[in-house]
Amino acid sequence: MAKVLEEEQKVSLTLGSRPHAPPEVFSQELEPGVWLLIDPEMPNWVAVDVVGKEIVELSNGERTMEEITAMLCARHNASMESSQANILQFATLLEEKDFLSTQPFAYPEADKRAILAGNLVLWINITHRCNLRCLHCFRSAGEAMENELTTEEIFGVVDEAASIGCHEIVISGGEPLLRDDALQILGYVKEKDIKSLKLLTNGTFVSSEIAKTLKEMEPIYVQVAIDGATEATVDRIRGDGVFHRAKAGVKHLAEAGLARDLVVSMTLLNTNLGEIEQFIKLALDLGATGVHFPVFQAVGSGKRNRDELGLDTESMYVALKSILTMRGKYSRKITVSLTPEIVKYVKGLRRDYCGAGLNLWSVEPDGRVTPCSGLCDTRFIAGNIRHQGLKEIVRESPVSRQFRALRLMDNPHCASCELRFMCGGGCHVDRFNEYGRLASTWPKCEATKRIYDDYFKTLIHNNEATRKEVTT
Repeated sequence: MAKVLEEEQKVSLTLGSRPHAPPEVFSQELEPGVWLLIDPEMPNWVAVDVVGKEIVELSNGERTMEEITAMLCARHNASMESSQANILQFATLLEEKDFLSTQPFAYPEADKRAILAGNLVLWINITHRCNLRCLHCFRSAGEAMENELTTEEIFGVVDEAASIGCHEIVISGGEPLLRDDALQILGYVKEKDIKSLKLLTNGTFVSSEIAKTLKEMEPIYVQVAIDGATEATVDRIRGDGVFHRAKAGVKHLAEAGLARDLVVSMTLLNTNLGEIEQFIKLALDLGATGVHFPVFQAVGSGKRNRDELGLDTESMYVALKSILTMRGKYSRKITVSLTPEIVKYVKGLRRDYCGAGLNLWSVEPDGRVTPCSGLCDTRFIAGNIRHQGLKEIVRESPVSRQFRALRLMDNPHCASCELRFMCGGGCHVDRFNEYGRLASTWPKCEATKRIYDDYFKTLIHNNEATRKEVTT
């Protein structure tokens, strides 16, 4: 009756075994004869035919494998003698892939406080000042804030971050290179035991001298925002003359030999969606090692300009699908990344919301600390490093406790979704700025679901999935 496509697999279950399937299994027929089974709690998935689906459905921890085999044989008019070995073999494969177990499935909840330990990612926005007025700027950067942190105060933040196990520091703004001490700050971070250092810049102030200094700091990740592949598109979004000035900055960095992590970024906007592949080619021509595509967020200036720049579900889906296609096409030439990273599934890794307020924190130019650079509403101000220690703020403040208490399963929009712990619920910034609360649906939800459908189909067609077919 049944034949498992993989050969020579060891049979570990017996006819007397009483296998358990995950308590919640979502099933979907992706195409005729091919069923996708998802364990949303682990999360985990396999692809099987209809008989494989029935084996999982019958594995309730009470029936023996002999009883399951007999039921399947009766349904499909097959003999026990010819079927039981293949069904046992198939069940063993599912056990190896954590989709069947001789014991009931258990899913320990992660200790969200422990996530912070040794894994802190800290954004330090060293100034609100910027020479550009980009239409989509989520920080509405422009003039400097009054009483921005001094050099020594920023050094103090870096010192404390290092002392509590900071994994990564991101130096941003505004435009960070407008500060006279920007390179000094970057150099100070490099002296500390911090694994990753990133600089986010618009590139217009990157001279050959600055590029050479940054090269001496390697390894350092430098991301230059350009936001399009043509002068007309970029200058409309970022200002007259910016396209050529930003390109010149990238060229200076490439010519200085910054060859490890030189990334150019293009925020996905309604006005530049037709330039995705052209932008990747531009990045290659400029000597970049990576391209990054953040998705538009209706925050700050972006909220004022969402009618012109915002993406509807169909446009977002088409753009995300295009980027994932380009990732495969150009994988040997350049790194292609996306924020939010929607297809980041790892079996057994439960993504219970993003890292904001857990291991991700942001310091504002005036010392205020928030869970994310995009969550600057007054209700999310966890403290100020001028008055409290960073450790106290990120571990003991009411805001830190609020974010540690957030659970996907408490969000009715996510709790019933089969992709909940694969997707992770999306971005707090999107939800809050769209609906005014964190426990709401993610505006990019429908586009993300469609991308996951494509993802599963592609893996199955490419034989990269843990596909367990049983044919009758």
